[in-house]
Amino acid sequence: MLFIQSFDMCVAIASYIPVEEDVDHIPLVEGQYVEILDSDGAIEWLVQTKPTKVNPPRRGWVPASHLLKDRATMVPGQTESLNRMISRVILDESDSDLAGTKKQEALIKRRYVLEELLQTERAFVKNMMFCLETYLPLVEDQNAPPAVKGKKDVLFLNFEKICDFHKNTFVKELEECGNDAYSVGRAFIKWQCNFEYHVQYCKNKPRSENCLTPTVKACFDEYLRSKGIVDKFSLSDYLIKPVQRLTKYQLLLKEVVKYTSRAKEDCIELEMALNVMMQVPKRANDLMHISLIEGFQGNINDLGKLYRQEDYTVWTGKQKGRGKERHVFLFKDLIMLTKIKKDPRSEGFTYAYKNHMTIPGIGMTEESRDERCFELWYGKASSSLSMTLQAKTKYVKEAWVKEIRSLLEQKQMEMLEAKASVERIYGALHQTRSSIRSASSISSLNSEPGSAPSP
Repeated sequence: MLFIQSFDMCVAIASYIPVEEDVDHIPLVEGQYVEILDSDGAIEWLVQTKPTKVNPPRRGWVPASHLLKDRATMVPGQTESLNRMISRVILDESDSDLAGTKKQEALIKRRYVLEELLQTERAFVKNMMFCLETYLPLVEDQNAPPAVKGKKDVLFLNFEKICDFHKNTFVKELEECGNDAYSVGRAFIKWQCNFEYHVQYCKNKPRSENCLTPTVKACFDEYLRSKGIVDKFSLSDYLIKPVQRLTKYQLLLKEVVKYTSRAKEDCIELEMALNVMMQVPKRANDLMHISLIEGFQGNINDLGKLYRQEDYTVWTGKQKGRGKERHVFLFKDLIMLTKIKKDPRSEGFTYAYKNHMTIPGIGMTEESRDERCFELWYGKASSSLSMTLQAKTKYVKEAWVKEIRSLLEQKQMEMLEAKASVERIYGALHQTRSSIRSASSISSLNSEPGSAPSP
């Protein structure tokens, strides 16, 4: 029986033409559908175009900011309000001078998206404040039920800091930006460090969910009844809002990029802003998985950025018999192999450290009889200090090979620059010593007894 692998579909929200140096990238046309072969990175995705009668399918890398996942894979209700608003755009007096061309129509629709961004930001702040004012007093009460007493930090994490940032800073920044799309883009770039609050919140969200047991929920329900508060949302609904807000930013910024591209205006800053917001949830997810690694003797925070993680079948030395199932992490400075350990008492799991290879000094054989495999080794390819990694698909393998190759080239450049720097320092030091010796020799000659006086 023939097995045909299926991939998620995405649509290009804006046209894309790669620069000449990006030889492994492919162009996109707005509205074009592509298959997503690898979407582990926040900046670039590996895609394949749909074949036509004239052109065969093409495979290559494109900016993730230019793609929107097929609506069938999106969370219901995420864009309905925005789509309804844009679909029934009625030109008012201020729009009358813009009507008539596709560019002008795109600018009008972009304005409505920017208005939606500001309105939903205000609603987000309002919901956050309501949650803190309504639910926080119970966990801070000295006479609170034992089930919730002292659970503030676990349940709410840094919810207050997120609320404070959006209430006192970000919503005001967006209000100042108004309908200026480029100012909005710069606002996300300007305050990107503050979205680290969201990163930490998302990373620790599983702890909060585990703490929110039926008993704890019952305590809050009883507390609301005693205060006469009726609300259609639960505490769980409020605690997920900082996570949902990140997704909303992505969707709205993609709409802004789409309409800016249609208007034939520059999208660079807006794409940078979108990339910032796409990296936030990925970084949170990466940190959550890193925190589950057990048994590594070094300081895991010194390993640098985590680029990728994936399940692999791994063989050490020659590829014989059945390989071992490993979850592999690709850090800036090393490749770490771990084994997934499931907790039989819960649905949780951890990663047990097994082995690693440092990035500087390893070699890589990219091609193999199995198109899903590649090999890493020390010394030479036939070395016993080698391992073969088999990915789930050839496209995952292709993405990993590209990333490792880039890291190896980067390390090589760093080593060459370090060597050149040492040589420059040594050369300057040698020249200084030579100058000192020359000056000393001249001084001693001039001070010899009986030497002829200078004319």
